Amino acid sequence: MAICETSQRTDTIPFIRVPYRDLIPDHPEWEMSDQDSKHHQGMQMFAQNLAAGAQKQLASQAGTLEQRVAAVAEQIRKGVLLPHIDVRKLGVGTG
Repeated sequence: MAICETSQRTDTIPFIRVPYRDLIPDHPEWEMSDQDSKHHQGMQMFAQNLAAGAQKQLASQAGTLEQRVAAVAEQIRKGVLLPHIDVRKLGVGTG
């Protein structure tokens, strides 16, 4: 579900600036020696779960969009809707 704010929030800051050097660990080589820890396994499972959920959501949205486009096309074929193309919105003839 998308966040639908009616007005700009004033109770939060727009972003947090973090220096890049603060994001780099003191001993990055320790990460390489600890590839099979419970933490890494958990992060992998979490990432896989997120990817599966995103893929499922995209598939359902694609089906919904396809159905909507087909319904609109059918209404145009029946003459219920008249196709209207605003050339100005397409950017035709603008430099």
